[in-house]
Amino acid sequence: MKDEIILVVDDMEVNRALLCGMFQDRYTMMEAQDGNEALALIEQYSDTIVSVLLDIVMPNMDGFEMLKVLSQKKKLSRFPVILITGDTSTEAEKRHTNMELQI
Repeated sequence: MKDEIILVVDDMEVNRALLCGMFQDRYTMMEAQDGNEALALIEQYSDTIVSVLLDIVMPNMDGFEMLKVLSQKKKLSRFPVILITGDTSTEAEKRHTNMELQI
């Protein structure tokens, strides 16, 4: 399965390293620091990406914005996107719920 890619999108290097370490034996791991970098990788490797682990809170383009772009480009049906975050605020939860309704 090493030809299948999991893309880890997180602005914190330690989080990316931890998540990559969990799956590196079975998948090729790719990393992006923000949504813009992730979208470029998705365009290039969309045929082999099997999942995206996406942080919600990031600079430049956060996870919610990236989800919106993926939805507009009809990419969300190609692979699962798993949201990851340390943000436990009520506002983040409401925003996530609203995003689900829009997608």
